[in-house]
Amino acid sequence: MMRAKQYQNSEKTIGYLSRIQDMGTILLNKSGSSQSDEQRIMIELLAGVKRGEITFSLEPVCQLSDRSVIKAEAYIIWNHELLGTVNPDTYMPIIRANGYINKLDTTMWESVCEMLRSWYDKGFNPLPIVLKISKTDILSMDIAAYISELISRHQLAPRDLELSLDMDAYTICYDEAAWLENDLLQKGFRVSVYGFKGDFMNLPQIHADEIKLDLSTLDSEKDIGEIFDQAVSRHTELSADGIHSAKLLADVKRSGCGQGQGPHLYPQLSRKEYETLMKYC
Repeated sequence: MMRAKQYQNSEKTIGYLSRIQDMGTILLNKSGSSQSDEQRIMIELLAGVKRGEITFSLEPVCQLSDRSVIKAEAYIIWNHELLGTVNPDTYMPIIRANGYINKLDTTMWESVCEMLRSWYDKGFNPLPIVLKISKTDILSMDIAAYISELISRHQLAPRDLELSLDMDAYTICYDEAAWLENDLLQKGFRVSVYGFKGDFMNLPQIHADEIKLDLSTLDSEKDIGEIFDQAVSRHTELSADGIHSAKLLADVKRSGCGQGQGPHLYPQLSRKEYETLMKYC
């Protein structure tokens, strides 16, 4: 029943994305003064896709005890031909709202798997890459089947990827998120959940291997300590996302956090930069 529902949603999403493309073509022929900011951004993004400007960066995730890199998380990046790297806050809310995020996500997942395959072919032993799965992705397609086919086609194994599910999905569409979580775990993938704000009282039942605490949502060092204490008491593996200073790093380490990521440890790296780093990991 679940698969039939997801397949139906997938067909609707494909049709919707086609209409978005058509809308962009029509709006390009209209006066700019009649366009909203969202329309202008969407038109330019679609043009950027055609120009090959949409790529991805890799943010290393570290073992905090020695800062060794244990995996890396992939992020969509828009490198505009004139503006350089575009702030994701400019366009991400728009493509999440209109569903185009699914198109960019699946394109990035394909590119990541191609990259991993090329590394194996060069004799590297790459660390796992984390792929973020949005609420829109979960509702629009059979993620487990899609990712399984992807790794099979590129001759990869489940250990090469970690699938990180959006915490909002557990709030808005719990049944779909929980079903996907279970399906991925049964297929041998490591599953994490991103976007956790530290509210254990309202945390739904989650069986993922790891929950990522969004440090940007916390107010104080006291909050961090209390949250990690609760994680220990609940036998929950909690990592830190968004470590932006030496003080914050010290706070999360003092609280017992073992893994984390953020600009204080490593910025988001290009593929070439990450390849260089990987040689020393």
